[in-house]
Amino acid sequence: MKERKKIVQRTAGLVAAALVLTVSLSGCGRGKERPTVKIATENVFDKYDLALAQIKDVELIKSINCTYSQLSEEKLKFKIAGFKVAHVYAEEGQDVKAGDLIAELDVSSKEKELFDLESSIRESELEIQQQNEMIDFYESRINSPSVSLAAKEDYILSKEKCEENIITANKKIDYCNKQIEKDQYIIENSCIYAGIDGTVLSIKEGIEDWTSSTDSTAVTIVDTSVCAFVADDKDAVQYLETGDAAEVELSNQKTYSVTVTQIDEETGKIVLELDEPDFSLTMGTSGIVKLLLDKHEQVLALPRLTVYNTDEYYYVFTLSDSGVRELQKVEVGLIGNDYVEILSGVEPNSSVILR
Repeated sequence: MKERKKIVQRTAGLVAAALVLTVSLSGCGRGKERPTVKIATENVFDKYDLALAQIKDVELIKSINCTYSQLSEEKLKFKIAGFKVAHVYAEEGQDVKAGDLIAELDVSSKEKELFDLESSIRESELEIQQQNEMIDFYESRINSPSVSLAAKEDYILSKEKCEENIITANKKIDYCNKQIEKDQYIIENSCIYAGIDGTVLSIKEGIEDWTSSTDSTAVTIVDTSVCAFVADDKDAVQYLETGDAAEVELSNQKTYSVTVTQIDEETGKIVLELDEPDFSLTMGTSGIVKLLLDKHEQVLALPRLTVYNTDEYYYVFTLSDSGVRELQKVEVGLIGNDYVEILSGVEPNSSVILR
C-alpha cells in the first residue's frame, strides 16, 4: 500500500510539472499574448411563445352558415320542349298573383295542325254518312225482286266498296283524334302561370331567343311575406330538434334570436325563424348559427394550438430549465374549438410552447 501511494504521488507530481511547462511555453515564442475566448450564453426562452395550463371552460361549438331566404319559392318550367318563347308577360321584381300568365311559347304550328285535323275529321264523318246512305241504297236494290241477278252482283260489289271506304274513314278519324290529343296537350301546356302570390325573383337569361326545355327553369317566383334563415348542413341536423332556440350572428356582429322550425334529415335543410321580425333584413343576408355541442366547465386546459397528436397519443412541447425543447405526452378530454381539456401530463400553471 505504501509503495502504491508513492507511485500515485510521483505520477501526480509529473502531471503538475507538465502543466507548469505548458503554461511557461505558451508565454514564449513570438512574444504575443494568446487570445482569450469569451463564451456568451443565449436566452433561448425568447425564441418561443409560451402558454400556461389554466382552469377554463372548454366548449365545442359547431358553426353553420345560413342565408336569410323566403320560405316559399316556385320554379316555373315549361312541360313541353322544343318551342320558341313567344311572349314573357312579367319582369324581374314584379309582383304577381297566383294564376297570372307569366310566359307562353309559340305553338302556332300546332294550332294550325289542330284546325286541319278537326277539319279532316269532319270530312271523314261526312264521308261515312254518304257511304252509309249509298249502302242503304245498294241494299234496297239487292233486295228488290225487279233487279236482275247480274245487277245485284254489281250492287253487292259497290256495297262492299262503301264498307271499305267507311273503314278507311274511321281509321283516319282515329289517327286524327290521337294527333289532336297530342296537339291539345302541347297547346294547353304552352303557357306557364304563377302558382303563388309573390315577386318574380329571376327570369332565364335570353329567354326571348330560348327554345323550351323541360329541365330548365324559365321563371322563379318567391313569396317574400314569410322569410327565415335557412341552412343546408346534413351533419348539423343530428344535433338539432324542432323547437330548439339558437342565435344567428351576422358579419356586422349583430345577432338574432331564432327558433328551429323545420329539419329535413334527408337534404340537411334547416329553417330557423326569427323570434322577433326585422323588416330591415334583406334577402341573401348571410349569417352563422353557433351550436354548443359539448362543454366541460372549469377544467385544466391548454390552447388547442399547443396540443399535437399522433395515431397513438397526444403531446405538447415544454422547455427545460436549460432551454431545451422537450416532448411531453398528455392525456386529453374534450377537444374544444379553442382549448383542449388536459387530464394528465401537465400541471396547472406550467408552461408549454405555443409556437
